[in-house]
Amino acid sequence: MSLIRHSNIFPIITFTLLMALGAVADADDARTWSDATGRFKIEAKLVSQKDGKVKLERTDGKSVEIDITKLSEADQKYLKELELNPFKTTDDDGKGAMPAKKEGMSAKKETRSGNGSANPGATQNVDWGGSSEVDISSYGNGWDVSPVVPEELDYVPKAVSLPKRVDFFEKLQGVVIHPKARRVVAGYMWNFGVKNKAPQTRLVLSDLNTGRERGEGVVYAEMAPLALHPDGELLLMKNLKRGSPNLELWRMPNNHISRERTFAPIREGSFGRPEVQYARFLDENSFVLKDSSGLVSIWDLSTLQPVCHFSIDSNCRPALSADGSMLAFYKDERIGLFGTKSHEVIAIQKTPRRLNFTNFAFSPSGERLACTAFDALLVWELETGEIYRDFVLEGIVLNSGVEYSHDNFVLLGKRYLVELESMIKLWDYHGAENVQAIDGTTYFSVSPQNSPGAIMPTLLPHEGAREALNAALNEPDLFVFREGVNVQLDTSQIPGSHQAKVEASLRNKLSELDITVDDSAPVTLKAAVSGPKQKEMTYTRSGSYTVQIYTTTVELIYQGKSIWKKTGTNIPHFVRIQSNQNLGDILSKASKQPAYQFYDNLALPKFVQKPVGDAKLNAAPGGQTIGSSKVVPTTSTRRRPTGRSR
Repeated sequence: MSLIRHSNIFPIITFTLLMALGAVADADDARTWSDATGRFKIEAKLVSQKDGKVKLERTDGKSVEIDITKLSEADQKYLKELELNPFKTTDDDGKGAMPAKKEGMSAKKETRSGNGSANPGATQNVDWGGSSEVDISSYGNGWDVSPVVPEELDYVPKAVSLPKRVDFFEKLQGVVIHPKARRVVAGYMWNFGVKNKAPQTRLVLSDLNTGRERGEGVVYAEMAPLALHPDGELLLMKNLKRGSPNLELWRMPNNHISRERTFAPIREGSFGRPEVQYARFLDENSFVLKDSSGLVSIWDLSTLQPVCHFSIDSNCRPALSADGSMLAFYKDERIGLFGTKSHEVIAIQKTPRRLNFTNFAFSPSGERLACTAFDALLVWELETGEIYRDFVLEGIVLNSGVEYSHDNFVLLGKRYLVELESMIKLWDYHGAENVQAIDGTTYFSVSPQNSPGAIMPTLLPHEGAREALNAALNEPDLFVFREGVNVQLDTSQIPGSHQAKVEASLRNKLSELDITVDDSAPVTLKAAVSGPKQKEMTYTRSGSYTVQIYTTTVELIYQGKSIWKKTGTNIPHFVRIQSNQNLGDILSKASKQPAYQFYDNLALPKFVQKPVGDAKLNAAPGGQTIGSSKVVPTTSTRRRPTGRSR
C-alpha cells in the first residue's frame, strides 16, 4: 500500500525538532505525513491507530488507512509518543480503509437528494506515473497452471423480491452480486418523465441469506453499479452520462447512499474517452478495470491509484477466477492468465486461429476456461491448456457473453444452455434482463413493467432439461451431421481454376471427422463463391476506401434447408497495420480475388442437430433447442425451474 499521490498536495516545511509535549497537544490538528520512502506526502489529521494500522483524515474529509510500518521513521516516532497520551481518543467506527460516513468526520457540508448524498466532491487526480506497465508481448508461450477450487458457501442463496418500476421509463441498468458477502444490489435508472426532469438512480440492496430487502435509496444522477465490495456495502459505480469517464465509490449499508469518492481512470494519451466495460473487486483492498481501448489496470482501493496496467484486445471481455488471483484475457491470437497479485503473466499460449469479440468464463470447479468468439465456443483445460471443445453454434449470437452455469453446461447469449459433452443446444431460458453464473449458481434477474420483479438463484439445467437431454441422446437421428455419417459434396459454384483445391480441402476436413462423401446422402456440404461487389469501407482513424468484395460460403443443407452456415470475405473488418505498411495497399491487394484460404482454415461442426419443425437458419435460435422455459419472478429458495420440451 502506498500513500495517496495527489497533484494538489503542496510541500509543507516542517521543523525537525519537535517536543513530545507539542506532538501530543497538536494530535487533533492536520500535519504532514510521509511514507517510508519519502516519495509521497499528504496533509491529514490522525483519526485512530489500531492493530498495526493508522487511520488518517485528509483535509478534503476523505479517510485513508495505512500500515504503521510503511510510515516514515519520524511519523512512527510521533505515533509512539502519542500512545503515551492518557487522553487519546478511541476508534469508534472500525470500518477499515473506506469507512462509512460519520457525523463530524468531514468539514465539508453534504447536500442531500432523496436519501443519498448529492455530490461526491471533486474528482480525484490519478497518477499513472506510479503504475508499472506490463508488456504482454514480452512473454513467451508457456502453460502450467494449478486450478483454483472455489470455496463453498455456508448457506443456500435465496431469491429476493424487487419492487415495481417507478414508471415506464425506468430500466434495470445493472445487478451486482457478491454471494460470499451475502449481498446483491439492483440498480435502476431513468432520465425521462421524472419530476424536475432530473435523472435518478435507484439502488435496491438485498440479503441473499434471508431473501429480504435491506434498503432502497435514490440519488439524482445517471449511474449504474459495476461491482460490489466484499463488505457488501461499497459499490463501484459507472457514470452513464454521455462523455463522462468518471467512476464513483458509493456506500449503501441500508436505505442511505453515501457518494464517497470520484475518479476518472483515463490514462494520459488515450484516444477519445475510453469507457470502462469491466470491473471487479479482487479483495478488500484492490480492484481491476478494463476499458474500451483494451487497457486493463489494477488499483489500490485506499489511494484510488493504479498500481499496474497492461493492454489486451479492445473487444475482449476478461474473466476473474473464483479467488480473484487470475484474470483470463486475449491478445494478438493468444490467450493468457494474468496474476493479479504477482502482476505478471502466469500462462499464455496461441489460439487455434484469430478470435474476435472474446468473452471468458471460468468453470464452477475452476478446472476449465470457456471463451466465446463471435460464433464459436472454445473450452480449454485450465491445468494443461489443452483444448477440450472448439465448435460453432449456428444461429446463436455469442458476443453477449458466456456464463458457466455447471461444469458441463454453459449459458450463451444470456439464455441458451449448451451441453458440452455432446455439444447440444439444450434449452432456451428466455425473459431475464440480467443473468450471471457464479460458482455453479445462475442468478436470473427479472423486472416486469407493472409488477414486482425478482433476482432468482437457480441450478441449471433443471430436471426437465436433464430428462429431455437423456431422451435426446438415445434418439439415433438427433444429429443429422456428426462423426461417421455420409454427406454429399457440392463445389459447383467455385470458379473452375480453384474448384479442385477447395474440394480437396473439404474432403480432408470431412475425413478428419470420419465422414464419407456419398452422392445419395441426405445432407449436402455445399461451397460457393459470389462477387465481386463494389463497396466503400470506412476504417476508424484511416478514412474510407473503395473495395471489391467476394463472399465465400460453406453450408450444410438438409431436406432443402440450410442447417449450418459459415461465410467469409476477402476484405477484413479489422486490419492490423505494421509501421512499414499502408492500408490502401493492403485493401487493394485483397480486392483482387476471393479469400480461398477460408476453406483451408474452416472448422466444421462436430454435431448439427436435426431442425425442429419449421426452424430456419437465423430464425429465433430457441426453435433449435430441445426445450424452452420462460423466466418469471418468484421468491422461493434456490431451485431448478420448470419448462417445456419441444
